[in-house]
Amino acid sequence: MALGLLLPYPVCEATSLGAVVNVVPLEKSGGNMVRLHIVNYQCCEGPLHRDLCPSLSYVLRSVSDREDCVVHTTSLPYTGQKPASGWCVRQWQRTIPSNYKANVNVGSNVNVFLFLWAGPSNQSNPLRLNQPPYCSLPPPLRARVNCPRHFPLTVKDLDGDTVLCRFAQADLGECLDCPQYNFLKMEEETCTLLYNGKSSAGQYSVQLMVEDFSRQTQTNKPKALSSIPLHLSLTVEEASSSCTAEPVTTGLTPTGGATIYVLPYEQINVSVTFHSDLESVSEIVVVGPLASSGQRWKPRVPWPP
Repeated sequence: MALGLLLPYPVCEATSLGAVVNVVPLEKSGGNMVRLHIVNYQCCEGPLHRDLCPSLSYVLRSVSDREDCVVHTTSLPYTGQKPASGWCVRQWQRTIPSNYKANVNVGSNVNVFLFLWAGPSNQSNPLRLNQPPYCSLPPPLRARVNCPRHFPLTVKDLDGDTVLCRFAQADLGECLDCPQYNFLKMEEETCTLLYNGKSSAGQYSVQLMVEDFSRQTQTNKPKALSSIPLHLSLTVEEASSSCTAEPVTTGLTPTGGATIYVLPYEQINVSVTFHSDLESVSEIVVVGPLASSGQRWKPRVPWPP
């Protein structure tokens, strides 16, 4: 479970605010085909309303797409209010080759370039297909000018392989445009994105690759077993107060990086308390599987009281 503090930001144009794919190899194909689960955040134009979120008809343009594409729908919209004027989520799945490259149109003038490969080899257990790493898509990242932040990513490998994260590289064909920023670094071993605060206000696209490596590999430069794309957006805002004035968690609030294990259909209650002398918490975003009650939580009592 990941919690994000949401602070005001000017109205944004329709754009992708992040995308992640999770890949499941298909046994009957020997791993040559995979089921691709895609999650994409988009910024909405105008007042936030689910009808303004782009239709997935953009994804289903060709006959072949309509045959193998499954759209995930929910009774309630999965949306967030910040960065303004809001963002929404689109989810779908497709069956594709294990080596895949495409520029996917997910909305009016909104494209997401996907490059991935999922090798079937499993060096620790040759009788099983390798399971590529999973990565959850955090809410759109937000920071302030001159206020360093670190953003740990949630990654997991079902085979127990070593998972590393790095920036995508244009010379490897992993992106159409791979902007490099001197104010961002990636701790590859911990999959933590570091922002040093030395940027101007604006919105920045960050394209990463999440890879798994066999723990048995002895070479200095091991070859990845699979490579999965992760697209993030970082919105940097002008600081309205000092960096130390941001709300801080207190009481029984789970610590950063805490893991809560939940059985299917199990309901849990989590206490979250914030303290701030100058600011307030307007919304809490929960990253996890879709729930019938929706994905947006708000404090029951306005803060500060």
